[in-house]
Amino acid sequence: PINGHRTLTDPDFTVIASPCTLEPDGIPDSYRVEKPYEFNTFSGPMFSENEVKAWLSFIIISGGLVNLSDRLAYLKPLAYELLEKVYEYAGGEGFLAVDAEKTLPEIYTRKHGNKTLLAVFNWFDNEKEITIPFGGEILSAPNEAKDIWSGKKLTFEDCPYTATIPPR
Repeated sequence: PINGHRTLTDPDFTVIASPCTLEPDGIPDSYRVEKPYEFNTFSGPMFSENEVKAWLSFIIISGGLVNLSDRLAYLKPLAYELLEKVYEYAGGEGFLAVDAEKTLPEIYTRKHGNKTLLAVFNWFDNEKEITIPFGGEILSAPNEAKDIWSGKKLTFEDCPYTATIPPR
């Protein structure tokens, strides 16, 4: 999905090369290419802010270790804010793909302490409506929920629930 693959490398390695997260001097020339992504190369375009959050969400939902692999001296304050969220929610057991029958699953869940994390991914370049099957065997309807990136409280009045998800 990101760069045409489920992961760029190992999902526990965090690299967030983006104009929103790195100072201009910290952006390597090899990252300064245009989309679409070039497959099987060691260079690629910089992430948009949505792509940064999608990548970090995948790291969070995948469970396990998290390693920061970026140019720390060049990180902007937004990068540190995003990374704080990663370290707050990352680690622990692995994920379950709720829609594992799909070639490219979009809905993932995993336990995190006494909470259940839910990640919904739009792997494509345009916004997309995705239906979250609350009330099924795998995913019960939440009593309360929040978006970890914005802190916004979420309500789910309908089960199943359909959300419009921005690109990547």
